[in-house]
Amino acid sequence: MTIGNRPLNGGPGRQRGAVTAILALFLLAMVFFAQLVVTRSSGTAAFNASLQGDAIEAMLLAESGLERATKRFGSGTACNSLASDGPHSIGRGSFTVTNSYSTHFDGSTALGPSECRVRVEGKITGTKVIRTIEAILDDGSGSSTPSNEAWAVDASGEIWHWNGTSWTLSASGSVALFAVYCAAADDCWAVGNNGKARHWNGTAWSDSSSGTSYDLNGISCVPNDGDKCYAAGDNGTMRYWNGSSWSATSVGTSDNLQDVDCPSTICYTVEGETSGMMGGSTRGDVYRGNSSGWTRDYYNTSYEMRAIDCYADDDCRSAGESSSSYFHLWNGTGNSPSSWTRQNLSEGSYNATMLRGISCPASDDCWAVGDDTSSGGGMMGGGSYYYTLLHWNGSNWSKQMLSDSYPRDMNDISCGSANECFAVGDSGKHLYYNGSVWTEQSSFTSTTLYGVYFLPDIPGAPKLLEWREPDS
Repeated sequence: MTIGNRPLNGGPGRQRGAVTAILALFLLAMVFFAQLVVTRSSGTAAFNASLQGDAIEAMLLAESGLERATKRFGSGTACNSLASDGPHSIGRGSFTVTNSYSTHFDGSTALGPSECRVRVEGKITGTKVIRTIEAILDDGSGSSTPSNEAWAVDASGEIWHWNGTSWTLSASGSVALFAVYCAAADDCWAVGNNGKARHWNGTAWSDSSSGTSYDLNGISCVPNDGDKCYAAGDNGTMRYWNGSSWSATSVGTSDNLQDVDCPSTICYTVEGETSGMMGGSTRGDVYRGNSSGWTRDYYNTSYEMRAIDCYADDDCRSAGESSSSYFHLWNGTGNSPSSWTRQNLSEGSYNATMLRGISCPASDDCWAVGDDTSSGGGMMGGGSYYYTLLHWNGSNWSKQMLSDSYPRDMNDISCGSANECFAVGDSGKHLYYNGSVWTEQSSFTSTTLYGVYFLPDIPGAPKLLEWREPDS
């Protein structure tokens, strides 16, 4: 039965309509699925782009850490002190210098003395994205140039300057100066009798009130920071310069402090003799610290110490009083009393009474000077004093005296590098070392020279030698 032309029983026409509807629904489903795929693909791409951005940013953070390590290494920070630096936050993340090594990437081949391998991590906060760089750095010391500059001070308060060719008088004075030190070419200090302190600003010397009337015997500044200087003196005096004025910092002794050296923000000072007219029991202790406080690092009641020089915070040499048969020197290789050891060097045919100066251009290269009484027993024995010169090669001290033709005490020594040193002494006598031999120089003054400071070589720029991104 039909009603008009439309079948009543759902024949072929209705079936075709159903197929069309199903096809339309299928096409709609396909379009929806395609849109879903596109949406999901876009989300994945966005996610991947975000990860890639984080990875790039983490690498930039690691590179910032590498730049910091390079600058610190070039500024004198020891290789083993570069590690455990951080985290330092920048933007969305941070970097940490995690490790430092004295070997190549293979872990066994030793690096050169001016090189260091560091490991740096860059991390994006709140994610698991970390990038690691290992690099070999050079501190620039291998490409340094001589400073050609030194200063010396004398018993008349005069200050002398060496320009690489000759000595000239830079400033006159009225009281004896015992020590001189430069934090930079335009930032030097000279200290001496009755608390005298004078400062060089690159143009002229001027007086500075130290705030004490006790003799100041030694001076040193924190490396690369002329606003943190220490002057050691009689009666346990230690004065601290903060960049604008001097103030007292207590070491914890009333004995005379003869020298001070600052290899880092930690400084070392040594006792030389008991204060007072008649003195007392001999003391030769070592103290370490800074303006925040001092502790006794080594206890020695047998022999005086007169000089100290530290190549690093855990690598010091000290020299002082000698006995009738030995030169007495001390090695400090740590930050505790047990790390200090006394070395007795047989005098042989010499008869030294005191070692007064020491300088270490390298851990395995130190020089010490003093006096010798082998020809007649000195003033009390009717003879003359002759200088003593000793050298440390990293394992042993040895005598290097040139001859008995130079009858003067040597009071101080300073090396700008392993290739240039000056030693100064009584009656203006002084010696020069060119890296191979010591020579006696013509005197530029007849006054006793007490202190000398040879400005260190000017280092080359620190640099990155090679780097890699390790597998783990």
